[in-house]
Amino acid sequence: MKYKLFFLVLIPITIFFFSCSAGDFELENVGLFEYTGDKNYRSQSHVEVSAAKNQYNDVNSENLSKDWYKDSSFYHIWVKAFVDSDGDRCGDLKGIEENLDYIQEILGCDAIWLSPIFSCSYVSIDGNMHGYDTINYYSINEFFGKPEDLESLITEVHKRGMKIIFDFVPNHTSDAHPWFLSSKEKNSDKRNWYLWSDEQLSWNNGMSSKTWHKKDSEYYYGAFNGMMPDLNFRNYEVREEMKNVVRYWLNKGFDGLRIDAVRYLIEEDGDYCDTQATHEWFQELRKEVIDAYESPKFMVCEAWIENDRNTLNEYFGTATNPEFNMVLDFDAGKPCIYSVRDGFDKTGESLSPMKEFTSVFGTFLGNHDEYCGRVGSELGLQEKLIKQATALSLLRPTVPFIYYGNELGQPEENISGDFRLRYPIKSSEVTIQKSNPLSILNLNNKILSLRKKYSVLRNGVVTKLESLDNTDKESSFLAYFISDDSSTDKFLCVFNFSNKAVQSCSFSQNLTENDIATSMLIGDSDQDNTIVFTDDSVTIKNLAPYAYRVYYIGNSELKNVFDDENYIENEIVYKTMYIRGNINNWEVLDSFLMNAANMEGDTVYSIDIKIPSNFDSKTIEFKFDTGSWLNGYNWGLNKLNSDKTSGTVTSIQDQSNNIIISVEKNKTYTFTFNFTKLTFSVKAK
Repeated sequence: MKYKLFFLVLIPITIFFFSCSAGDFELENVGLFEYTGDKNYRSQSHVEVSAAKNQYNDVNSENLSKDWYKDSSFYHIWVKAFVDSDGDRCGDLKGIEENLDYIQEILGCDAIWLSPIFSCSYVSIDGNMHGYDTINYYSINEFFGKPEDLESLITEVHKRGMKIIFDFVPNHTSDAHPWFLSSKEKNSDKRNWYLWSDEQLSWNNGMSSKTWHKKDSEYYYGAFNGMMPDLNFRNYEVREEMKNVVRYWLNKGFDGLRIDAVRYLIEEDGDYCDTQATHEWFQELRKEVIDAYESPKFMVCEAWIENDRNTLNEYFGTATNPEFNMVLDFDAGKPCIYSVRDGFDKTGESLSPMKEFTSVFGTFLGNHDEYCGRVGSELGLQEKLIKQATALSLLRPTVPFIYYGNELGQPEENISGDFRLRYPIKSSEVTIQKSNPLSILNLNNKILSLRKKYSVLRNGVVTKLESLDNTDKESSFLAYFISDDSSTDKFLCVFNFSNKAVQSCSFSQNLTENDIATSMLIGDSDQDNTIVFTDDSVTIKNLAPYAYRVYYIGNSELKNVFDDENYIENEIVYKTMYIRGNINNWEVLDSFLMNAANMEGDTVYSIDIKIPSNFDSKTIEFKFDTGSWLNGYNWGLNKLNSDKTSGTVTSIQDQSNNIIISVEKNKTYTFTFNFTKLTFSVKAK
């Protein structure tokens, strides 16, 4: 009997012990994962799909195809910064409307994505007013304009046969939103619209474990930070309210929406991103709202996932439960920039992402976030490099998203954080590039025009060819076909990522005799025998440094649309290199731009610098820099070493330190950087 009593006591104690010791289980989680609210709830701003006005089919005489977004090219506008029409130093909706001809005709995009336009808590003309801290989902930020300004913009967009989508932030609101302010009261009808706890929990969503934030004696959940508390999508009222927000703006005439931070919508016990519950809500949104419109709508998601295609592709849903119409592809942009920057093909599998039965990917070279810097700054404002990255990004069967200013190679501002990416478009640069037929802007236009003309460039299949010129893993050359079994159109795209002119490069291929006729659409038309086929290979002749070429296969009568390349035998094109240090207050200044030369086959940069008489230090700290301080390359020493006037440098990727040398005032020094050998020297003249 004593033994029985012992086990009766031991068993519940053991269960309690293991329950409290289990990794993610916390007793105080009880209730956070339960559904609450009124299933019959209706918003005070409730609208029905049947009340939709200002739709594409209403304004434009042509009907909108169901999958129109697959054939579109989007222009991504940061509204606050794009164009200021009224002189208050803040971009606005009228500024966008005034530039629709530029977007459609000069650039060539036929759809627009607006950054968040709703009323937000942080409102500063001079600051980083990002708009992801919503305080009213049903009103427009007054700095951007009035409701009639938005109505006019949508109407004018549709008149031109263009489309427009808005940025939707359902995961969180501002902590100044009336809903959240009300939810702080335990007896409020908004109490369960957010997640509250008596204790600070540790929910690590992959970004931070400090996701529960204190307010008085309680804690609330905010996946990003305490100023943007998460809505509780296990509340039926929240679910319906957010669906109504989407209906409300689609009814105003928007053709679709980009949804922010989709990974973090609904948490599960021990699992705080990419949950099944999150997928189910977006499937509901697709079925009940997006697919309910007569004028076809679509939604694209920002699931910021890199190097995990399976998790990313889950946001397309399934055949029976479709989810997003489109997914933004964060694996595509950086490889374009890095291939050009580093001189080797780094595209990997990013050229041919896995596709589901209705899937489509949105690709981009950069955006408003810290994904990467502006392409102009990433590539040191080198026009040849920017053009090559642009071509590589647009010449693939995905949906292009061009972040405003990147079509010009516009650099970022010299400020930290994502604010550096959100400055006004340079209108003077637009004027200059419009009149230059071989500008970066016009290259965008020509490639987008080719995409419109040939559907295979929008929805074909990429077949990457094996380089026969490089025995190591990294090839300086890239070639791939874009084709489709349902079309006779076939294209060959070729890239030389090196800074040297090459007489030829070869790739394996399996074309038939009927495919041998070719027309060069982009490339050097002055060269003879630029492409040669054999039974199992194709050889491209006379490629200039950083060349990009497009061939139409099967027809030799087509005209070249962008003849920017100029092959010069043995030519070497050098990238920019600056001295950056305390001598110039660490700024990129033209006076510290190093001269480039070819010395016995090596790329060598040099510059003479005179130490001014008012220099208040006996030493100089410096690095060699390509011109993109925040995201580009710069070289220093492996270890901090005073008076190191020569040696081997390392890149910033190895956490290089500054180079330090002793100097004398009024004396001139020659700084030399051998880019090929990665060695440097400093000598007094």
